[in-house]
Amino acid sequence: MLGEKKSNSMGKQIALFAILVCFAFNVKAQNPSSTENVNDTIVEYSEDGQIKAWYYSDTSGVYFMNVINKSIYHKMYGKYAPIQGTDDIVRLGIWTWFTKDGVLKDSVIYSKGAEIYRARFNNDGSLQYENQSGRLVVENRIIRKCDESYAIQFKRKGITVLNSMILPTYQAHGFLLAKNGVYDFVINGKKYFQSVILDITNNGFVISKDWNVDNGTPTTLDSIFFDIKSKIQIRLLSIHNGVGGLPTKTKVDDYDIEIIRTSNYCQFDDAEFTSTKGSTVGLYYFTAYGMKNLTMRKGKPYICEQTGDYVLRRK
Repeated sequence: MLGEKKSNSMGKQIALFAILVCFAFNVKAQNPSSTENVNDTIVEYSEDGQIKAWYYSDTSGVYFMNVINKSIYHKMYGKYAPIQGTDDIVRLGIWTWFTKDGVLKDSVIYSKGAEIYRARFNNDGSLQYENQSGRLVVENRIIRKCDESYAIQFKRKGITVLNSMILPTYQAHGFLLAKNGVYDFVINGKKYFQSVILDITNNGFVISKDWNVDNGTPTTLDSIFFDIKSKIQIRLLSIHNGVGGLPTKTKVDDYDIEIIRTSNYCQFDDAEFTSTKGSTVGLYYFTAYGMKNLTMRKGKPYICEQTGDYVLRRK
C-alpha cells in the first residue's frame, strides 16, 4: 500500500515470525498487551540508530510497527498471521498509518487477509474518504447467500490466495463477479460498459448491456452469452464523490479466471438509495472504490453518491 517501504530483511523477519506463530497456535490465547505473553521481539534500526521497525509474536499473530523516514506516511502498525498449512502470511485486524507528526491518515480493517474497510483522514482529523463496501459484503447486507450457485472468480497469478480471501469487491489479489452486479466488461476486445450479469452457468455467463429502471424495478431488454474461456477484462472506474482518476483495466494474463460453485455471494440485491431525484432504485456497480449505486435513466447510466449524480460514458 501507499507508504509501505520495507527493508530487504523485513521479509525474513516476517517469515521467522510465521514459524513462531505456527508454534504458538497450540497455546491457549492470551492477552497480547501483557509482556508476559510476548513470545519474542525483534527490533530493526537504521544506520543512524533510529528505530525502523519492531515485531513481536503472541498466540494469535505477529504484531508489527514500521517507522518510515521518507514519504507521506511515517508510522504504521498492524498484525500478521500465517495461513495454516502454507508459508504465506495475511494481514488481520486493524492497520493504521500515521504521519511523522502523529496525525492519523489511514485506517484499514482486514478480515481473513482481505480489506473490508478503509478510512482516510485530512490533517485536521476530518474524514476525507471512506469505503465500507467490503464490510457490507462480509456482513451480507447487499449480497445474498445461496445453497448452491455459481460465481466468476478472478484469482491473481503467481501468489497463494485462499478462496475465503476473495470477495465480490475489487482487490488486487482477486475478486468475484456475481449475478445482478453491474460491471464494465471488455470481452474479446469489445466494450460492454455498465452491463448487468443475468446468469452464470458452469461454462459461461449471460449479461445485458441494455437495461433500465421502470417504475422502481430494473428490467433488461437483451441478453448476450459469453464462454468463460473468452478474453475477459474488467474496467475499474475510480470515481468517489464526484472526484475521480483515470480508470484502469485488469490484464488477461494477470488472473486465472474460472467459474466456481459457491454457497456465498451468489447474487447482489437491487440497490435502494437517495439520489438528486429522491428515493431511487438501481443496481450495485463494481468499481475500484468498491460497490457503488448505479441507476439508468433514458438509456444513460448515473452513479449516485452523496455529492450528486454523475452520468457515465457507455463506450
